[in-house]
Amino acid sequence: MSRQMREWMTAVLEAHPRRHGDPAIVEWIEAAYARPDADRLYLHGSDHRFERFADPNTDYGHLIHFTKLTGENWHRGSPLQAEYYGAILYLVTIHARKPFRPLNDPDAKAILAETLHGAWNYEDKVRWGCFDYQDQYRVIPTAVAAGYDLFRVHECSVGGDSIGITSGGMVTIVDRYPG
Repeated sequence: MSRQMREWMTAVLEAHPRRHGDPAIVEWIEAAYARPDADRLYLHGSDHRFERFADPNTDYGHLIHFTKLTGENWHRGSPLQAEYYGAILYLVTIHARKPFRPLNDPDAKAILAETLHGAWNYEDKVRWGCFDYQDQYRVIPTAVAAGYDLFRVHECSVGGDSIGITSGGMVTIVDRYPG
């Protein structure tokens, strides 16, 4: 790992107010990146220790959010949404049946256009096939009713996307820090 990468990870991960400068978090993340299945892993932060993720209330547009560990325009050193929430980090795999991909799926695009109509930046969001965190209450109930279970959600707080899912049963916990 490069010196610059280690400095970033130390600054962000160790400095979290509820991790009290624990330097072992950097080694834990390094080990996650070194796994052969790293490209299929996601992170989630929480203040609660649990063995299974609870289901969100999708009727109100709620999802469980994760940060992709690697891949798809993602690289080590990018801001991770997960590290900002909670002292406990979960490393997981996600098992989706029907991802919401408006750029490749005309039904998903129609749902996006219908539910975002009149929203801020509506035309661009439909053209780009995306929606923001604050749009979830508009999009999610209709999309879930149509069978979609995985969503890419723009997170303005980190200038990137998170992955939101509809059911705790879609998640397998691979590791947790601290264990």
